[in-house]
Amino acid sequence: MKARKNRGDGSLRGSGRRLPAYSVKQLRSDITKVTKEKEAFIHETSVKENRLITLLQDMGTLEQSDAFTALLQAEGFDQRPKLKGAYSV
Repeated sequence: MKARKNRGDGSLRGSGRRLPAYSVKQLRSDITKVTKEKEAFIHETSVKENRLITLLQDMGTLEQSDAFTALLQAEGFDQRPKLKGAYSV
């Protein structure tokens, strides 16, 4: 009884209820599910980052046009907003 108390008996502390059985198969399934979710998030983030970099590069190309720059200055949009993060664009 003492050894069981020291190691734990699988019950919730103080409640007297036992935890439901958790098999290796369920653990493997949960790990696979979470891994797929994380990979999908990483993919989505990469796509958004690529879109942002493309937009920034295209804005740089437009800024080289004298007509576009004059139009921006006339409308009061000649300063780029400050970006958070480090981008090599």
